[in-house]
Amino acid sequence: MHVSDIKTRFGPRHTPPVAIKQIPVTKTTQIPARALNINVGTNSGNGAALESFAQQGGITESELEEYVLVTHGDLGTGEKINNLKTSRAIEEAPLPDSNRMTHVVFVPGMFHSKMHGADAVWRIHIERMKPKARAAPLKDSVFAFCAHLRPKETAKIASKPGFRMQHTLINNVLAASILQCWKKEVEARYGYTSVEDWVKSDPTNDDFIAVSEAVVRTYVAPLAAPKSRPEVEGDAVKDTMLLFNRDALLYAMTSHAANTGDVGRVEQLLIFWVYIWKGIGKHKYAAYISKFLLDLHEGWPPRLARAIRLNWFVNPTGKPDGFRGVDWVIERNNLRHKHTYSGQGPNRTMKFIIKQSPLIDLYQSTHQLIEQGFSLTGRTLKHPPPLMKKTLERLRSYMEDRQVHTFKPGRKLGKERAIDAIRAGMGAMLLLQGADAVTGYDEAEIDGGDIGVDE
Repeated sequence: MHVSDIKTRFGPRHTPPVAIKQIPVTKTTQIPARALNINVGTNSGNGAALESFAQQGGITESELEEYVLVTHGDLGTGEKINNLKTSRAIEEAPLPDSNRMTHVVFVPGMFHSKMHGADAVWRIHIERMKPKARAAPLKDSVFAFCAHLRPKETAKIASKPGFRMQHTLINNVLAASILQCWKKEVEARYGYTSVEDWVKSDPTNDDFIAVSEAVVRTYVAPLAAPKSRPEVEGDAVKDTMLLFNRDALLYAMTSHAANTGDVGRVEQLLIFWVYIWKGIGKHKYAAYISKFLLDLHEGWPPRLARAIRLNWFVNPTGKPDGFRGVDWVIERNNLRHKHTYSGQGPNRTMKFIIKQSPLIDLYQSTHQLIEQGFSLTGRTLKHPPPLMKKTLERLRSYMEDRQVHTFKPGRKLGKERAIDAIRAGMGAMLLLQGADAVTGYDEAEIDGGDIGVDE
C-alpha cells in the first residue's frame, strides 16, 4: 500500500491539522523591480540595493523615518545588512536618519531555512554513513535505503546532492519507513499481515487514529530521546531508524506548516531546528534564527511582530497550500531574469537582462495566454512527480527483510552510533557559549530545479 492509498481511504474524513497562527489565504501580487548590476556579496552592495529598491518603490525620506522596511533573504544577506547597520550607527546630522538603516528589519527566508533543514537531515543520517571508496554501503543504513531508490546516483548522494535530491530522498525513505511501521502495528493489533487486508475490513476513524498514535509512540524517537543503550544491550540499527523517523517527520511537518501558512507552527518547529543546527555545527545559523525568534516574541513591538508574521510568507497562487517564503519568490525571479527571459545568443547581455527585468510577470502571462489560446500541450515547467508506488513498496519490503524496526540486542551499524542532534544541540548551547564566534557561515547553492520543490 502506498501513502496516497491511505490518504484516499481516510483523507476525506479528517480535517487538516489545526493551525496555531494562520496567515489569511489571499493571492499575492508582486510588482517586479528593475534588476541591478550590484555586487551584493559586500556590505555596501546590500546598502546600495536597498536604497535603489526604495527609490523604485517611491518611498520618501519621511516615510523611511516613520515606517520599517521588512527585508527577506538568506542569512548571508542578513549578516551583511547587520554589519552595515552597525558601521553606520554612529552617523549623525546633517545626514538623514535613513542613512543609518534603522528602518531595515531583516527576516530570514523560510526557503533557505528548509534547505538547511534538509541538509541537516542529510548530514546526520545519510552523509556520515556513506561507504568508503569502492565499498558497498552498510545494508541497514539510511544511505543504503537511498541507494535502493536511486541506484545509479549513489556517488551524487554521497557527495553533495542538491536541495531537490535531499528533499525527495528524505520524504521517500520516510514514506517507506512509516508504511512498514504501519504494517507492523496493524499486524500486532488486529492480526492482519498487510495494511491492504486491514483496510478491506473497513476500520473506523478511531482505529485509524489509534494506529497512527501507536506508530508515533513506538517507532518515532521522542524530542527528548534518552541516551542509547550500551552496544552489548542496545540496537544501533533501530536507534538510528527511530531518530531518522523523528527528524524526517520534523522536516515534513515544517514543510507542511510553511506551505499552508501556519506561521505559529513554523515558529514552534524552528526551536527544534535551532537545536539540530547547533548539534551538527551550524552554530552561526542557529544563533541567527534564535535571535530572530527572540525578537519576534520579546524584542519587537507586538504590532511590528504581528506584521512580520503576516508577511513572512506570500501566496503566489492563492491556494490554501500555496504559501512560499519571500526568498523563494526572489530566487524564482532570479531564475526568470537569468534564464527564462534573458534572451539568446548575442542578445543575452547584462544590459538586456536589466532592461527586461520589470516585465517578467508580463512575459509569463503573455506566454500563458498564447498557450491557452492555441491549446498547446506541455504548458508548464513543473513536471508531475514520478510514480513511486512500486519503488517504495520494494524499499518497504527490504526494510522488512532487514528488520530495521525490530529490536535486536547487540546489533551494530558499522563503527557509527545513532546521533541525537537535538540532544547534542542542547548540550552545545549550555557548554559551548563561544562557538558562534569561531564558526563560519555556509549558504547552499541554488539551481533551477530547487525552485520546483514545493511539497
